[in-house]
Amino acid sequence: MNNFADAMAEARQALSAADTQGAFYALCPLLTEIGEDSLHRDELFTCFAEIAVRRWGTAWRELVLVAKDPSNVKGCYSLGSALIDRGHPDIAVGVLTHAVQLHPENRELLHELVAALELQGHNRAALALLRDAPVLVRQSFLHRYLEAFNCTMSGEFDAARELLPSLASDTSPQETVMVERVASILARSQHLGSLGLQTTTSGRLCVLTGALLLDNFAASPDIFPQVKTQLTRLSAVLEAWDLHPKLVLAPPDPLSHGLAMAAGRMLGLPVERWLGETVEGLVTCWDPRQMLPELQNLLRQRNAGQLYFAHRARVGIEQITCPDLLGCADTTGYLPWEAGDDDPFADIPREPNPKELADAVLNSTALPDMPNEIESQMRSFAVAVGKARPAARLQNGQRDRLWAGVLMVSQ
Repeated sequence: MNNFADAMAEARQALSAADTQGAFYALCPLLTEIGEDSLHRDELFTCFAEIAVRRWGTAWRELVLVAKDPSNVKGCYSLGSALIDRGHPDIAVGVLTHAVQLHPENRELLHELVAALELQGHNRAALALLRDAPVLVRQSFLHRYLEAFNCTMSGEFDAARELLPSLASDTSPQETVMVERVASILARSQHLGSLGLQTTTSGRLCVLTGALLLDNFAASPDIFPQVKTQLTRLSAVLEAWDLHPKLVLAPPDPLSHGLAMAAGRMLGLPVERWLGETVEGLVTCWDPRQMLPELQNLLRQRNAGQLYFAHRARVGIEQITCPDLLGCADTTGYLPWEAGDDDPFADIPREPNPKELADAVLNSTALPDMPNEIESQMRSFAVAVGKARPAARLQNGQRDRLWAGVLMVSQ
């Protein structure tokens, strides 16, 4: 750690100035790389304990200090798990890695480290860990599943197919869902692979989640034309798959409401406010990060006749529920009004009028071609993947999460 002293000095200076957030971000690179650095571990964890107490409460002092010792299995596991729950899987990896090396036989530690890697989209690293523990994996259904799942996420479909029989035993209902997830991924992979679509961005998303990507482009600064393009393609997919939602359902945030109004007008459907009801219709969402978590949780369970469309989803961030139909992959990481001067939302009020938003979409020109060409291209693609049992054509069961690694180009 060449920059250890400088980072520690910066963190302590921030703490002295009551800048807890600044201290935390100064320490983060050290925490994610601590590994086997026992020389600095004591000093680093002592400082982190002070920061954690200020950020998250007094219980964190003991939680962090106990994990100073990487041989303390329970302490490292508890801290790693708590960091994952707080949304810091990168730091959890730093905490757990050396503990797993010291205790390669411990299933709980290995599982937590694999989970932390998966949450960052590092599926190849997770797969390598599991392959380094063959005896442990053979003895545990969960770890056999994790190996098969991370094979699929890493594009090793043949390897996953070889592992699938080891999962087909007397399983609990939860384990049955897990087995069916891998089997469904492999079935979609086989179908789309035969069409040469498996390795495209759209094909990868469809294989791993069953969702259909409507726009191969990342989130565009020409935001309203892009939304109109997505809605044009959405209409073509619904027609190709013979899906006929009765309503467009609008979550309460103004951007999703405006999107719902635009979709309703383009599809010729009435729009109703949606607060989680199981009614038939097309749920529209601007960005899943803006949807209330309780509404996302409700969407995990499919309801007959209810579809889920999102305009965009952040690359590399796991979402509670994967939309059936996704507009585009957002690589900026910004929610509206966070990007500064270059933000395409800068001229829109922070509480936009949904009708004005819908008007802006409908009055724009679809990208990149004329709408009838976009519609034709999307309809042809939808017909091609239709036999792969995409999520939008399923009437029951659970939607998968939008896994962190699904839209990432490399892992």
